[in-house]
Amino acid sequence: MNNTLKLVPLAIAAAVALAACGKKEEPAKAEPAKAAAAAPAAPVVIKVGHVAPLTGGIAHLGKDNENGARLAVD
Repeated sequence: MNNTLKLVPLAIAAAVALAACGKKEEPAKAEPAKAAAAAPAAPVVIKVGHVAPLTGGIAHLGKDNENGARLAVD
């Protein structure tokens, strides 16, 4: 009985791991855009992420990184 109780968490973990394995769906293939010769190009938007502390005892490190990213964009 004791050995069975030890295997229950392992069986649950295996069931969860197998349930997470599923069929990978392929993304839909995009059709090539038809560009008009006289139409102006749309502006390109590039998003920049930043993860650093902005408050607390080491906020100066995060603010330095943020300022550096802003300077690089400008």
